[in-house]
Amino acid sequence: MTAWRQGCPESIGSVGLKEVSSLAYPEPAIGPTAWNTGLASVLIACLTVILIGPLIIGDMRPLQVSLFILGLYILKVTAAAIWSTRVSAKEANPGHLPFVSVLIPARNEEQVIATTIAEVAAQDYCGTDGRPRFEILAIDDASTDGTGAILSSLSACYGQLRVLTRRAIDGGGKAAALNAALPLCRGEVIVVFDADILIARDFLRTLLSALNPAIAGVQARVRIYNRNEHPLAACQDDEFAAFHKVTQLGRDALDGAVGLGGQGQAVWAAALRRVGGWHTGASTEDLDLTVRLVLAGQRLRFCPHAVVWQEGVTSLPALFRQRRRWAMGNLRVCFTYLWPLIGAPIALRRRLDYAVYLTSILTPFWLLLSYLVLNMRLLFHQQSALGLAPVYIVVSAVAYFPLLLTGLWGEVTRSPLDLIWRVARLWGYSFLWIPIGLAAIWQTVVVRTPVWDKTPHAGLQRGERLLIGQGAVDGDA
Repeated sequence: MTAWRQGCPESIGSVGLKEVSSLAYPEPAIGPTAWNTGLASVLIACLTVILIGPLIIGDMRPLQVSLFILGLYILKVTAAAIWSTRVSAKEANPGHLPFVSVLIPARNEEQVIATTIAEVAAQDYCGTDGRPRFEILAIDDASTDGTGAILSSLSACYGQLRVLTRRAIDGGGKAAALNAALPLCRGEVIVVFDADILIARDFLRTLLSALNPAIAGVQARVRIYNRNEHPLAACQDDEFAAFHKVTQLGRDALDGAVGLGGQGQAVWAAALRRVGGWHTGASTEDLDLTVRLVLAGQRLRFCPHAVVWQEGVTSLPALFRQRRRWAMGNLRVCFTYLWPLIGAPIALRRRLDYAVYLTSILTPFWLLLSYLVLNMRLLFHQQSALGLAPVYIVVSAVAYFPLLLTGLWGEVTRSPLDLIWRVARLWGYSFLWIPIGLAAIWQTVVVRTPVWDKTPHAGLQRGERLLIGQGAVDGDA
């Protein structure tokens, strides 16, 4: 992808000052400001003792029951996702189009930022007078490459674009960049993208059609646009198509733990300001915002019809660093909010669902610990190895396969042989979460030093252009 698209389109509506030089505005108060292990640590320790402790004396029942319940839960979510796709239709566009502020934080994104701005600027989200009902605020977050210069040139081409420039001394990462832009937003709704996206022209219109005053925010579906260029990127696309889409669909249908992501989230500005914006101490500011909105009594929705395409990483070290950061952020959110979530004045099913959502990151730790305990027991007790009863194996292990089949069939493939291959590949790929999860637990619980690993973006290959923005690709391979 070239860093600059040749030529400038005609201006399609000015929305005021195009460049703002930054940080004359105070950040909103963000809380909590400290990571308090406290009661959450005690609760997680108790869960560990309940699950693993009985294995020492050869009692498999707590582990069996837990796996059985987990399997039933996965089957329930999958069934709800299937049901929701059969009974729901694309929602009609609302009569009132709320004005939207699109925030795009960018640090050293010269390879992708021009295409991202062009994709957003080309949206057909316009009023009856034909004028755009959105603005774009791009945040040059202390870039040391050509990102700032590209954005400056782009601001002369796109009437909706304003540029906010931050300095290295400002710090705070993505959350701080978003908070710096928040006081400048004129929109009733805030939409957040990273700098590496491709979207259809009707993306904003489709996403906003799922947002109403009864909910605080809505999340789009995520796909990987370089899935055909590298097998690792293809695995990530399968992962998003299966785990992300199906679990979000099912939880949405069950009024459960829908989560906001870093790509394609839309939140009412009033709701966002009420909870204090984004938490600058969180490496996964999207999950942190999700839980704080839920604790404030808000509901979130998932919109499968709005698809945002992002770039997948193409090396194992880069994937490990990216997912370790995600897992560390999940752990910190878990330890920070798990106990308040348990006692929150919201529906019990939603509390339990979000608790499962947050603690699921500890699954690799529990599985490895149970394996070690069972093997250590064999060293001191010379007897036949303990095993799970067949019914637990069927329900807990096989429960994942309907989820994978539901996500992949029709989404990324319509070939039975290809489907079998993709399920097997994704099953193997999922084992990467064991070392990733353990590394995140070590870094979070033992080292306690936050690690920020920026994911580099290379953009599309030279001469290649996915016509997602022109509607030639609509989410199907």
